[in-house]
Formats: sequence, structure tokens, C-alpha cells
Amino acid sequence: MQGAMATQLRRCRKALLVVGYYQNLCCRSMQTVSAAHSDTSLKRDVPVCVAPTVEAFMHGCYAAQTPMLIQGAMDTWAPRKWTPESLKNKFGHLSVPVELGFWNEEERRWGDYRDLYKEDVTHAGSKEYFMPHQPMLLADFIDVFMCKREDPSSRPPLIGYMAQHQGLTEVAADIPDPEYVKVQRGVDQRNLWLGPAGTVSPLHYDPYHNILAQVFGTKYIRLYAPKESSRLYPFTSNMFLRNTSQVNPEDTHTYQTWPEFQKAEFWECKLRAGEILYIPLKWWHYVRAESNSLSASFWWS
Repeated sequence: MQGAMATQLRRCRKALLVVGYYQNLCCRSMQTVSAAHSDTSLKRDVPVCVAPTVEAFMHGCYAAQTPMLIQGAMDTWAPRKWTPESLKNKFGHLSVPVELGFWNEEERRWGDYRDLYKEDVTHAGSKEYFMPHQPMLLADFIDVFMCKREDPSSRPPLIGYMAQHQGLTEVAADIPDPEYVKVQRGVDQRNLWLGPAGTVSPLHYDPYHNILAQVFGTKYIRLYAPKESSRLYPFTSNMFLRNTSQVNPEDTHTYQTWPEFQKAEFWECKLRAGEILYIPLKWWHYVRAESNSLSASFWWS
């Protein structure tokens, strides 16, 4: 039982999300990224390369263990034509796990949808709380959380995220493995990420190399090298969150609570439809969707 629970918690660690409307749900407001970091000399743009060969990738950013934004490598992918509506029409009958939640700034923990309705929630004696998966049809998820978000009167009280999902084999079968994963033996894990604007993966690192392919939509991504770990304030009270920072990089109050964070050098980019981002092993990354978004990630060790 404990082993199964530990496995589930590990799977949840990257799929934690923050509601995009912090001003409504949290006590602190979220401002622009540029306002959240005072020293622009510490900011670098992720370098861009157009459709490098596998050999060029292997001897370039992979050998140097640095991020790379790759353009032109997904032009022949059939899923590049997908939209939320076409996904609903083709795969809407599938059941998907959806995560609903927000960061409770006052209590320094992840809350979930039950907090909004004042229902009893057990936190297992920890400030960090893992949100449950809520199963629903993919068609319903797209209708409720993606297609209706343009109308403020129809928005749900929380943002839903189909995050780090490995089970949609019918969908994943149409998404090819990028050539760049061939630098090693192949992919250890494939994940799908589907959701509206405002979904966030908090600042964290993974024990894998990561190719993140953007099928549609745009995401803002910020990265920190492993050498900056001591300035990123990872959780220490929960062993399953030690790869996750306590810092919200886009909170203008960040430096009052986490003063060393402003000294950390970071890289950033906009990941747009048809682009691939290489995230090296153990590089910290923070991801926020700026629009309806579908991403596929490919992990290898």
C-alpha cells in the first residue's frame, strides 16, 4: 500500500498546478515576469536552432547540457493540425484524469477544489497536499475548461489540467517520438499535457532529459541550471517535493520571502506551436500556458 502511494505521489509531483487568476484566489497578486526579477543581467534567452540533425543535437546542446529551442522539427507531424474541437471530435469518448487546484499562499500548501466549498480535507499532517485526479470525458473537459473560457460568465471557479498523462494511447499513437531522443536508447516515458491558459507547472526539476514538443498553443518557460539549486528554496519537509521549489517565480513579493532567489541566473523562452524545447537532466523549469495548449513530453535518462 505504501509503495503504491509513493508511486502515485511521484507521478503527481510535476502535475501540480496554479490557477492563473492569483488575484482572485490568493492574497498576493501576480504581475509580469519582467517585474518579478529585478536584475535583467541574470536573464538569458534560450538559444534557437532550426531543425538540427541528431548528430548536431548530440554534439551541441546535449553534450553541453544546455537548453535549446528547436524550430522546424515538427513540420510533418499530423497532430500539428489538431485543435481543441478536433480533439473532442476524435477522442472525446475517452476518460481522462483532470487536476483542479491552486496554491494557498497563506497556508503554504496546495489546495484543491474542495477548499472552495469548505468541505473537510485531510492534509495528512503536511502543508503540502497532492491534488486528486478527477476523471471525466475528454469531451467534457474540453467543453468546460477550454472552449468556454473566453466567456467570463461561463468560466469554472478553477482551472482544470490534464497533466503528465500517460494513458491516452489512442492520442499518443498519432504523436511520433522526436528524432532527438535517439541520442540514447529511447524514451523512458511519454506524457501529454492539455489545458487552457493559466495552467502552471511549478518550478521543479526531473531526473530525466526532456524533449517538450508543443502541438498547439503557447507556453512561457523559465529554466535554471542545477548550479542554482541552493538559491531556489526546494521543499525540505516532504521527500516527494524535494525536486520542487517553494518559490513562485512570477510573484512580485518573491524576493521579500526568498532573498537569494533574485541572485539566480535563469533562461527563458516562449514555446510556440510546432517548436520543441530540450530541457537537460535536472534543470529546473517553470511552465505557464498562455493559451489553450497541448504539449507532449518525452523523457529519457
